[in-house]
Amino acid sequence: MTPPAPSRMRRAGRLARRVLPWVLVSAGAAWALRGLDPERLLSVFRSADLFLLACAGLVNLAAMALQGLRWHAVLRALGSVRYRDSAESLVVGFALSAVLPARLGELARIDLAAGRTGLRREAVAGATVLDHLVNALALGPLAATILVLPGVPGWIRTGTGIVLALAAGAAAMAWAVALPPEAAERGGWLRQRLSRLRTGFGALREPALLGRSMAAAAIAWVAEAAVAWLTAAAFGARLSAIGAMVPVLAVNLALAVPAAPANLGTFEAAAAIAAAAAGVPHERAVAFAISYHAVHLIVVWLAALPLRRMAAAGA
Repeated sequence: MTPPAPSRMRRAGRLARRVLPWVLVSAGAAWALRGLDPERLLSVFRSADLFLLACAGLVNLAAMALQGLRWHAVLRALGSVRYRDSAESLVVGFALSAVLPARLGELARIDLAAGRTGLRREAVAGATVLDHLVNALALGPLAATILVLPGVPGWIRTGTGIVLALAAGAAAMAWAVALPPEAAERGGWLRQRLSRLRTGFGALREPALLGRSMAAAAIAWVAEAAVAWLTAAAFGARLSAIGAMVPVLAVNLALAVPAAPANLGTFEAAAAIAAAAAGVPHERAVAFAISYHAVHLIVVWLAALPLRRMAAAGA
């Protein structure tokens, strides 16, 4: 018996969602790797400055600490929260996203933050959405500076503009529907849960907390650009201070495509293409992209494991 048309359309949609990310990854990888000289690439890796790569890792650790401050300020609008608990949930979420597809580590972030702080999961879920919006909006001034530079690929300009516009619109909607925590327990079952979700946007109504979160996010973006600069410099590629933000923008746009665990492939393709657009020679751009991702993965796991052990020990 032939399945109904809507059923066939749903199946086709599911198949497209599974296949399209891999098509994009393959296309990006093919573009980034075209004409690559393996011998020269190995030579570039052998010439890497390990001290600069170690410095990139330390700066990345500082960037994560700042991201923890950003997340902590958002959660503080919901109640008394320790920085350690908020940072632990964020970093462990990052670490799990490195082994799970489609950034499923965000679910672990919500669950862990709620468990460690006693906050409602729905409220923490709303705060997670707000945290992403704050992170995107804090990038605005830096992105505006980058996007006027000559040589920035059109897809980075367009994608960044769209993301910032969507984030601004979503933040305005979140501000309009935000509720104080005490309003979350009114009404029936469904209304209570929707209200709890809306309380997660509470930092939008508290200028001091919102300002603290935005400031931490903005400094974290600067630190992220420094990680890119140091990683490129480790392979003899000198990016300008402003130009170092181009790979950062490209990678964060690519992360919107949920594909393999840790965004393997999408991350490297976007970083290599952006580095090449910034004037980095081909083999150095590929070495930079692979190492830039490795720095993030290694640091997040080195940070997550001690945090979990401290939590298990009740430290």
